[in-house]
Amino acid sequence: ACLLMYYHRNKEKLNEQRRERHRLMRIKIISYYSNGKNECACCSEKIFVFLAIDHIDGNGTKHIETLSSRSIERFLINSNFPKGYQVLCHNCNFGKHIFGECPHKTGRNPKGEGAVLKTVSL
Repeated sequence: ACLLMYYHRNKEKLNEQRRERHRLMRIKIISYYSNGKNECACCSEKIFVFLAIDHIDGNGTKHIETLSSRSIERFLINSNFPKGYQVLCHNCNFGKHIFGECPHKTGRNPKGEGAVLKTVSL
């Protein structure tokens, strides 16, 4: 009961501390898996909030489901940065997830449409 009362009285402070710990973990992981470049391995995107950790072999969803905390960051740090991961931006990561390879690598849109959607008047 005391811990619950403490949590409710200090909720904002505790959440701020948790966010800061998570931010610092991400900085450490992104830096490690990008060899200090802090950019997407595919398109060189550098905006930090756009960067993600990618399972190179493509088994990310299954792997994350096995983690008790669902925290890939905590897993990577506690496992001493295992091989098999890279930094991709969310767009490249999603493209790889959906199509098996990022459209940047193939140079074309996998559905055969143009690379850029044209504006259409409705």
